[in-house]
Amino acid sequence: MSANDSKKIITEAGVRIRLATNYDSPSGHARGADDEAGAGNGGGAFFNPKMRCNRAFVCASLAALVESRDPVSGPIDCLDGFSASGAMALQWKTRLVSKIRVLAVDRCPSAMSALEANCELNGVHWRRVRPHEVAEQFSTDCGSGKLKILTALEQVNSVMETCPFDFIHLDPFGSPAGNIESALRHLRNGGLLSVTCTDLASLLGQQPRVAMRNYGAVLMRVRCAPELGARTLLAFVAACAARCNKAIRPVYCLSAPRFLLACVRVERGARRADDCLARSVGRLAHCRVCQQQRPATSGSIGGDNAGCGCGDDAEGGGAVAVLGPVWLGDLFESDFINRMARHLLGSAESDSLLASEDKILLKMLLEESQCLSRSTDSLEVSMPPFQPMFYISPKWLRLSGVDLPRLEQLIEILRSSGHAASRTHFDLTAVRTSASIQACRDLILQHSTAAILNHNNTTDAASLTSSMDS
Repeated sequence: MSANDSKKIITEAGVRIRLATNYDSPSGHARGADDEAGAGNGGGAFFNPKMRCNRAFVCASLAALVESRDPVSGPIDCLDGFSASGAMALQWKTRLVSKIRVLAVDRCPSAMSALEANCELNGVHWRRVRPHEVAEQFSTDCGSGKLKILTALEQVNSVMETCPFDFIHLDPFGSPAGNIESALRHLRNGGLLSVTCTDLASLLGQQPRVAMRNYGAVLMRVRCAPELGARTLLAFVAACAARCNKAIRPVYCLSAPRFLLACVRVERGARRADDCLARSVGRLAHCRVCQQQRPATSGSIGGDNAGCGCGDDAEGGGAVAVLGPVWLGDLFESDFINRMARHLLGSAESDSLLASEDKILLKMLLEESQCLSRSTDSLEVSMPPFQPMFYISPKWLRLSGVDLPRLEQLIEILRSSGHAASRTHFDLTAVRTSASIQACRDLILQHSTAAILNHNNTTDAASLTSSMDS
């Protein structure tokens, strides 16, 4: 029996992957510059089955991009920058076939061997190329009906320098900061950059020094840390794009327990880059007392510019901390997410990219992306001077002795008062809304008081009716 025959084979989204010993341990692959580095993975490549949701969303992003393009323009050039086992690149090619041309890159020889073996396992032809050969090979036969993937045993930055792409996905071990600017420089106008971050400790404010070193941002532990991390990443991407005379427009951000995924559309032009930085990137005033956030006023880093009135109530100094830079604009493009949803769910259960437990995440994302457009029949949604940022959980409001409404009830209360509101995938116990924390507190108190009065009136009426009957 051969070594390959003894290895486990799993199927994900219609792609078969042969797994090596210790396939879910990234240690050897993370070091990998030679075959000895890959020995820690049993001579194979890293593959994390728990990242299926990530691979599904990235594949759906590419499918939605293909759907939005004119077929006459030809196939889309795609790069899987840290391919490892090749699971993601194979999902792209087997689903979209001649609509895309795929280059799978990895620097680890043992991972590249595993990738090419997985291509053969799925009936996909492969050809290993040098960086300067990519453009030529793309223009020959990779867009034909035959299933074929180009592979490259190289550093991803060196490959991106030689050929432009329409879609690039980066999923390195650790921070992607060192790869983002090179990717943006060689992404075509209107192309998509998809970035997976697994360095959550820095982006969630648990390691502020690392966040400053990698992303140039001031962060701290806050209750809305997942969204703050996403906005920090987007601000860093916007700054990198501006150095390439390009602007970005987020199409979605996805926060999960093991990763943070951001997908942005790139638009060429120095003026657009300037406008993007001026309008959508800035500092954030965060109140340590009530957790209220709002864009910090220009040139002011102190005082009560969180707009909550907490003043100097925080222990050890002022209540307001200035964080960032962060992305202050929209996080979601609802039309794009709707197109993604069709590919994620498929026409049948067997064709779905998502596992059943991840479908709730998609449902939340769809609702959240439409938060700004929600209104009631009688009231216009009252919008603040900036887009609804972050979210509020009823348990943060410090309302003792008050029965807090369920989230669905709170959303209806906010909408009936003219505020935009929806559930948020960043925190399943919270609500994204254009209302301030104080406004939410007041509305909950009003609703609670009205409910108590209504209950008392009902009880009194029942008692009166009972006494009259007797």
